[in-house]
Amino acid sequence: MPRKKDDERNILDSLAETMRYYPWWAGLVMVPAFWVITYLAVILFSLIFKQNETVSSFFNIQHMPWAIASLVALLVFIAWLISLLMRYLGRELLAQTSSLQELRQLDWQDFEKLVAEAFRRQGHIATVTPKGPDGGIDIVLTGNGQRRLVQCKHWKTMRVGVKPVRELAGVVTQQQADAGIFVITGTYTDEAIDFAQSPTAKLTLIDGPQLLKLIEGLLPNTKKSKHAPTQEAPTTPPACPICGETMVRRTAKRGPNTGSNFWGCSRYPNCNGTRSINK
Repeated sequence: MPRKKDDERNILDSLAETMRYYPWWAGLVMVPAFWVITYLAVILFSLIFKQNETVSSFFNIQHMPWAIASLVALLVFIAWLISLLMRYLGRELLAQTSSLQELRQLDWQDFEKLVAEAFRRQGHIATVTPKGPDGGIDIVLTGNGQRRLVQCKHWKTMRVGVKPVRELAGVVTQQQADAGIFVITGTYTDEAIDFAQSPTAKLTLIDGPQLLKLIEGLLPNTKKSKHAPTQEAPTTPPACPICGETMVRRTAKRGPNTGSNFWGCSRYPNCNGTRSINK
């Protein structure tokens, strides 16, 4: 079934999306800050245009600066609450997807949200695009001065061939992006893998099993398995769950896990594999 286009993002949605990348308590600071800034801006604006009779009469209405500042603060407060809800829903979506069957039972919307949330947990700014069904990029990743294009294919086909992978490489080149990432619920053919590994492709392929490993590395140990034994933090770098290369210890600089340590792939930014570090 073709998805509906959602080309319009209102200010409230955009603000809520932005606030997701700040600590949860940031809203407690931003709401009063926006009120004060707006209140002072309205007063300053009324003084600048006091010679304009129409503008002056509008701002001279009793309590008008207070009303405008309160309205702006209310919008920021609502956006903050929405951002908290989005954090919770994203965390629950990750926690509830622990098998290939659960992954493939997601609809296309939840699959894109799942992939976007996984990249957010890695510190990326992940923006879900309002494109059509399969005609374009689904998620845009930005951060560290780079821009990556992500295409998600929630297809029933278990093996994805080289044709859509080659098409993504063409879009990456056309849009002058730094790299492309192809995410699916199944697996890739050998021809698709060989093409993505070519130096000119600038692509990373993530299949269903690799996506599950990526998600597992982002979840706290208490949510991975109720019967999993407690393990000591590894003293030697583990292998990347995506490409198998040696990982290096990194510190998250943004996102909900700012300041926490994690294992990151040594091939980053060509590979986005991560693992959590047990404490």
